[in-house]
Amino acid sequence: MGLFSGFCDFVSSAASTISSAVSSAWEGAKSVAKSAISWIAEKAETVVDSVKKVWKTVKPYIPKIRKALKAAAEVAPWPWLRSGLLLLEKGLFFIENFENTALGKKVIKAVNRVIKMAKDIYSTFFNDEEMKAAKERDDLFKEAQKAAEGNTEAEKTIALAKMLNAYGIINREVYDLLTERSELLSFEHYLRLRATQKLLLDVEETLRISQKIENINEDDIFLIEIAKELIAENPALSVEEALKLDSIIYKRKQKNLLPFVFEEMIAAWYKTTEELEREWQVKSKEVGKLKIDLRRLQNEQAITDLSVESLQKLKELQVIVPQEIDRVDLLARRKRERTSYVYAAEGLLQTIEKTEEELEIDDLGFMLEESAEVGQLIIDCLQNGKRWEDLMQDEKDIIMDYANIFEEDCRERTESLLKVTA
Repeated sequence: MGLFSGFCDFVSSAASTISSAVSSAWEGAKSVAKSAISWIAEKAETVVDSVKKVWKTVKPYIPKIRKALKAAAEVAPWPWLRSGLLLLEKGLFFIENFENTALGKKVIKAVNRVIKMAKDIYSTFFNDEEMKAAKERDDLFKEAQKAAEGNTEAEKTIALAKMLNAYGIINREVYDLLTERSELLSFEHYLRLRATQKLLLDVEETLRISQKIENINEDDIFLIEIAKELIAENPALSVEEALKLDSIIYKRKQKNLLPFVFEEMIAAWYKTTEELEREWQVKSKEVGKLKIDLRRLQNEQAITDLSVESLQKLKELQVIVPQEIDRVDLLARRKRERTSYVYAAEGLLQTIEKTEEELEIDDLGFMLEESAEVGQLIIDCLQNGKRWEDLMQDEKDIIMDYANIFEEDCRERTESLLKVTA
C-alpha cells in the first residue's frame, strides 16, 4: 500500500528486537496478523468496495471543520500565539546574521509572512495563491534549518515559523479532501487523511490550551511535520521518522503506529457492512411482498379463472420472483463475506495491539493459534485471487467463527473512531 506497506516490516522488526521474552508462537501469530492486515489493505477494493464508495459511506460522519478550529476561534488568538509571534519577531535579528545574506533576506521575508498569516490561522484557509506560496516557504525553511545549525535562536525561530506554515498547509489540504475539491485516490490516501486528522486533533488540543510557547514541545512540532507529509500528494517517511512516530503515538495514545493507521480501514469498512445490511433488508422486504402477491394469484388461479390483467401479472411475477430471490441471495452472500473479512480483520488487529497476557485476561487466549490460521487463510485468498465461494466450507467456517467473536468490538471501535473526527 505504498507509504504504509513498509510499516508492517520495519516497525515489526524494531519491536522484535526488544521483545525476546515474548513466546515465539505469539510472535508468529502477530507476524501473520500483520501480514494479513497489510494484504487486506493492499487488496481493499477486491475485499470490500472502491474507495469512492467507501468514502461516500463514511463522509457524513466526518465534519468539514474541525472542532479544535471552532474552539480556537472562540478564544482568539491562542494564548501562546502572542508570545510565539514575539519570539518570531525577535528571532529575525539572528537570521540577519546568516553568512548567506541572500538566504537570510528570503527567510526574513518568509517569517514576516508567517507572522501575518498566523494572526488568523484558526479562522481562514489559504487560497490557491497563498497555498503555492506556503509550499515554497516550506522548502525555504528546510534550507534555512540547515544554515541555522548551531544558531540556537535562529533555529527556534525557523522551527516555529515552519510549524505554523505547515499547519496552514495541512488545514487547506484536509479541507479540500473533505469538501471534495480534491479527490481521494486510494485506500492508502484515505488512511493518510484519517491519520493526519487524528494527529492534528492531538496537537491542536495542545495549541488551544497552552498558555506559553514553551508548552509546545519538539514532539508537537514533529507531529505537525509528519501530518503535512502524510497528506502530501507523494508522501515519504524514513524508517527513523516512522519509528519516532510510533513512539510518540504509543506515549500519547497507548497504541502503536500500525493499529493507529489500520483501524481506520476497519472502521470505514464496518460502515459499508451497515449499509449493505440496510440494502439487504430493503430488498428482502420487497421480495417478500412479491412472493406474497405471487402466492395470492396462484391460489386464486387454483379455484377460479383469473382476469386478463391478473393473469398477465401472474406471468410477470413467475419470471420476476425467482430473479429477485437470486439477487437477494447474492446480496446475502456478499454481506456474509464482507462481514466475515471485516470482523476477522478486527480480531487480527487486536492480535497486533495486545500482549499475550492482555488476551489471556480478556479470555482470548485462543487467538494464539486461531489468528495465525485465519490470517494465513485470508493471505492465501488475497494472494491467489481466491473468491469467498471458492473456499472449502470448513475454511469458511473457520473465518466466520473467528469473525463473529469480534463483531461487537468492531462496532465499538467504529463508533469511537468516527466520533473522534478532526
